[in-house]
Amino acid sequence: MGKNRIIWSCIFIIVGIVVILFNYGAISWSWLKDWWKLWPLGFVAIGVVLLALGGREKKIEGEKK
Repeated sequence: MGKNRIIWSCIFIIVGIVVILFNYGAISWSWLKDWWKLWPLGFVAIGVVLLALGGREKKIEGEKK
């Protein structure tokens, strides 16, 4: 199974769980208003993942030769 597929699967699972928690009142919508201000951290996380995967791919290519 590809890494891309695993990542997207985890994203959908997490989003689904969060939506269910909102629907059952376990998490209030006012909580989301405060966390929404931190959306730029998503870009930071994506950058970190891309850097981490980029270095790993070079190591794998070097081992194959």
